[in-house]
Amino acid sequence: MSGCRFFPVAAVFLVSVIALTGCEQGTGPVEGEPAGISDSQISFGKIDTVSIFSGNGICGGPDTLVLARSPSDPMFIEALIGGGNDSDGCSCFNAGDPESPSLPITTYYPTDKSGDFLTYFELPEDFSNVHLIFSVIADDAAQIYLNGIFIDQVDLYDISSPGEKKAWTFDICGDDLFVYPVNTLLFKVRNTGTGYYGDPAARADSADCMYLEFWGMYTSQTEDTCGVLIDIKPGSDINPVNCMKLNGVIPVAILTTDCFDACEVDHTTVRFGPDGASENHFNKHGMIRHEKDVDFDGDIDLVFHFLASETGIECGDCGATLSGFTFSGDYFEVCDRIVTVPDKEGGSD
Repeated sequence: MSGCRFFPVAAVFLVSVIALTGCEQGTGPVEGEPAGISDSQISFGKIDTVSIFSGNGICGGPDTLVLARSPSDPMFIEALIGGGNDSDGCSCFNAGDPESPSLPITTYYPTDKSGDFLTYFELPEDFSNVHLIFSVIADDAAQIYLNGIFIDQVDLYDISSPGEKKAWTFDICGDDLFVYPVNTLLFKVRNTGTGYYGDPAARADSADCMYLEFWGMYTSQTEDTCGVLIDIKPGSDINPVNCMKLNGVIPVAILTTDCFDACEVDHTTVRFGPDGASENHFNKHGMIRHEKDVDFDGDIDLVFHFLASETGIECGDCGATLSGFTFSGDYFEVCDRIVTVPDKEGGSD
């Protein structure tokens, strides 16, 4: 099991409204200037970035932003900040990223074999381009739900590294997964004493700790913000990717909109996926540029073809990121939802 992995994403949006009059190529970034975000990149519209984490309070006290329930108390109440029992191995110390303010949380009853932990975050009515990124450690394991939709199951240990605690990372995008105004993240934690979800449940006081720790952030923008829009596997609503047979090609389109002209993108700078795959089509003159109206709205979009084996996409990934520069040197980075499937449904085009 891989989980939805974290890839850092900077939400960058272009300031200028580019005329939609065809694909006339401009000049690339100025030679000698450092790569990265240029000074001219100013976004208009509102962009929000909000942190989420467990342990909002002090050790031994309640978590004011996370609720918990268990078989011992089926009503949701504020979770307890702590590691599950009074042993030395079940402390309040940060078990995840030392740079994160997160702390472990648990239920109030050491005899519990399981517990549900619920946190929430709010989005504005006109939200768009939501990007949720978080990491989680669960002792001994947990199932994770976003707005009632099952996301993944995580174990305390990675099966490839027995005995080594694993922080599972998630990178989730796709506005259809989010709602207005309140969104919920639910962690259904199960204590087994072995580190794996499928094993028999055990009381935390007789086996080991039972705790959950998570940390991350989400970004969103309002609809009046102009950003780059992409479509992975144009024509598909769920964007399936065969994660078991990465021997095909994944098409991705950068779409022209009322405020952004895809033709202004320097196709030689575009990269896709965790490993940064580039356009796979070449001729004797170099990388081929594909211009086509893929969404049939009357303007010209830019289409790429990436070798799946070069993207770094793995089973369990929930989104994939595309980045690049415009001919004027503006940097952009944007994510789209994918569904990894280990069968022919994820076949490449």
